[in-house]
Amino acid sequence: MLLLQDALGLLRRPRATLARIDGRRGGGHGLTGICLSATLPALVAELAALGPYSGPSGLGAPPREIRLLSEAFFRWLYQERFLLPLVDLLLGAALWLLAVALIHWVARRLGSRGSFSGYLGLCGPIAAIGAVAVPVSLVEAGLRAAGQAAVADALSPLVSSLGLLAFAWQNVLLVIAAARHYSLSQDRAITVVIVPAAAVAVVLFAVVITGTVLLVMALGSTG
Repeated sequence: MLLLQDALGLLRRPRATLARIDGRRGGGHGLTGICLSATLPALVAELAALGPYSGPSGLGAPPREIRLLSEAFFRWLYQERFLLPLVDLLLGAALWLLAVALIHWVARRLGSRGSFSGYLGLCGPIAAIGAVAVPVSLVEAGLRAAGQAAVADALSPLVSSLGLLAFAWQNVLLVIAAARHYSLSQDRAITVVIVPAAAVAVVLFAVVITGTVLLVMALGSTG
């Protein structure tokens, strides 16, 4: 209940809420928020996996090789539909913890004071804000499970928009939280958050590209 109260407060009065909870929320509170932010979308994805197979659409008339590769990729996604949400859950929670650890490390390198558990306690409610798109995602998943793919596709842009807005607001809150918890100026707080975020993004991009190349090679060899 505290986590929900904190997350709602960060949506309405972010600075006042961070001032209220700073030093009063420990690492356990932060871990709960991060785990919740990763678990809820995974549960929704598992529900969506109950829906019937849906192949690629809107490709027009691509070359035969691209069409076969696309069909193989979508079939692979369908075959692994119950496993992939679990991978996303673990990866999402790990990236949040990595980001918090890097932000703390950079902040301390700048000579600031503040504890890892204290900042983690602030990041839990920030991470929980990502669940704002879960209700709409749940409706979309239910429609897909019921075979209403066309209606579900109409909701997809709304889910994506809510996810992007939540992500942007989370990054703003990470800066405000870092400035308060580590007693940093706004410019330094932006640096403390942006540098680790860029590092994590580069690593994640490299992992995605490598995984995509390996997957394309595997699908090409079996096609």
